[in-house]
Formats: sequence, structure tokens, C-alpha cells
Amino acid sequence: MKKMGLYNFLWLCRGRTPVRPANNNMHPSILRDAQGRAPYSHTNLVIPKRIILMAIMLFLVFLVACSVEKAPELEFKLDEMDEAQEREEREETEEEIIIITEGPQWITATQAKEIISNQETIIIDVRTPAEFNSGHIKGAISMPLDEITTIAPTLIKDQTILVYCRSGNRSFFASWILFDMGYNMVYDFGGIISWYGEISIP
Repeated sequence: MKKMGLYNFLWLCRGRTPVRPANNNMHPSILRDAQGRAPYSHTNLVIPKRIILMAIMLFLVFLVACSVEKAPELEFKLDEMDEAQEREEREETEEEIIIITEGPQWITATQAKEIISNQETIIIDVRTPAEFNSGHIKGAISMPLDEITTIAPTLIKDQTILVYCRSGNRSFFASWILFDMGYNMVYDFGGIISWYGEISIP
């Protein structure tokens, strides 16, 4: 059996039958087709479609194998990222809780009534003087929000302070201002609109 060279193999893949060159000057190992074209010429060397398809299929199989191999590692990294994100969210939540517990306390109007009936308190109305004169909680003193930093220093710092306004917005800011000024026993019970106790009208 004759040994088949690379060029002979390429011609067989192309489905052509190689022939010996008619020109004696050419090397006998170089085969040409019936038209005299050499197999290594860039003008006639065409890769068969089946070889291209096989190469594409092998490349796809390689990609699938790589993705399957790296899937557990990728899943593990995603789990680590999720755990880190949950840990950060938990730490942020804990910090927020600490900040809230160190500030003024928010209570309901019912809880405020219980505190007033059981201990000495200072009730502060942070609405405008006109709103205060239209009706206020019995025993409250007028301390408008824009004047709170001037009037507040006259208060006793270790006393319980209850703050309210009309709906709860101004009392929120007022209670924080008082807390920052050193009043630690500050309770914000929202607005007078949620109060069901006695109302005084001058």
C-alpha cells in the first residue's frame, strides 16, 4: 500500500482524484487534479462543509463543557455575594435601630395621657401662637418651632417632656432639636388631631 501524503489526503477530502503531474520538472510527490491545479494553491483549496460543521460542533461542545465545569464555582460566588449583601443590609438595619433608640421616643396619644396622669411632665405645643390660642391640650406651654432654641434652655433637663403639634411633622423636628440640646426624656406623640383628651381654649 502506498504512503498517502498530506496533499493527497486533502484532495481525497475534496472528493477529487489526484493525478500525477505531466511535467517531469515537478516533484512527483505533488499531485494535481485533471485541470492541472495544485492542491496547495490558495485559489482552489476549499474546505469541505462537513469539516466546517464538525469544527463548529466541537467548539460548541467545548463551550458547553467549560460552562458546566465552571457552574458550581459561579454558583458558589453568587451565594457568597448574596451572603455579603445580606450581612451589609443587616448591619445597616442594626445601625438604624441604634440611632432610633438613642433619639427621642415616639408614642401614641393614649400613651401620652398615661404618662401625664402618672408623673410630672412638661407638655410643649410647637404650633404657632395663633394655633395655640385656638385650642391646646390642658397644661401645655406654647413653644413655636422657630423659637424652640431660645425658649427651651429655661426647661429642666431631667424632666419628662411631651411634644406635639397639629399633625406630627413639626413635633418630630422639635423633639430632635430638644434631644440634641441635651434633653434625654423627650417623647413625641404626634398631633393634636389625634388627641381625645381635654382641650383648653383661652
